[in-house]
Amino acid sequence: PLPCNVFRGSGAQDIDLFAGPFRLARHVEIGESVRGEDVYIIQSGCGEINDNLMELLIMINACKIASSSRVTAVIPCFPYARQDKKDKSRAPISAKLVANMLSVAGADHIITMDLHASQIQGFFDIPVDNLYAEPAVLQWIRENIAEWRNCIIVSPDAGGAKSRVTSIADRLNVEFALIHKERKKANEVDRMVLVGDVKDRVAILVDDMADTCGTICHAADKLLSAGATKVYAILTHGIFSGPAISRINNAAFEAAQSGPPSGFVHKVLLDHSHTHSLTYCLWLSSRCHG
Repeated sequence: PLPCNVFRGSGAQDIDLFAGPFRLARHVEIGESVRGEDVYIIQSGCGEINDNLMELLIMINACKIASSSRVTAVIPCFPYARQDKKDKSRAPISAKLVANMLSVAGADHIITMDLHASQIQGFFDIPVDNLYAEPAVLQWIRENIAEWRNCIIVSPDAGGAKSRVTSIADRLNVEFALIHKERKKANEVDRMVLVGDVKDRVAILVDDMADTCGTICHAADKLLSAGATKVYAILTHGIFSGPAISRINNAAFEAAQSGPPSGFVHKVLLDHSHTHSLTYCLWLSSRCHG
């Protein structure tokens, strides 16, 4: 048995390893004593995001007032991560609000993965571990793409090029490119400009998140029209809302990967059960023993 208590919320039902003793209905009740315990609560910001966030806050608070010594919230996909700055008049900074809510609820430590913007860590006054999918991405590329030595790593936006894509390209000793996009409104891309040479190369799109998948599907078409021989997509967090699944299945991808390496499927034959990156929560095993 693990030397800690591991609970899961409704947003972490993909994890069969841990069956949390929380009873979740119209109220939250802890089914066993957590007094003096080191508690880990797994809940992701996916699916019914507002319900899952509120559920997480209540579970954290329930553990704190039940005298647990330490509560760690494991949130693979951080809720409202894309609203990390005030980019227009009267826009909220929702990621900061979520950080405040988690702290006030009583969380002592946050574990998350591939934050949309690294500065979100600065919204907290408690320790935050932002884990990276890069090792798994590198492993998947080497094991599943035979022509990876002739590939080019592509960021579908300028924001991801600075660290995520350049780091992967450096580790593989290949070149990288980026796509500059202009949006008319949220989730709708107006124009794309490719910066880099992808002609006669395998293009691998790497991004932290895919929502409606309009961006990566447009990017795939752009890369093929620029001379790429094949296009792959690797996404840490597959939100897959609205028409995302049909868009990917109808797009020009050779293959797409979202979440854990075992979740690879040809052309992404998925449903709306959300594969996400929840199995990466096996971090907990080393965390509990370390």
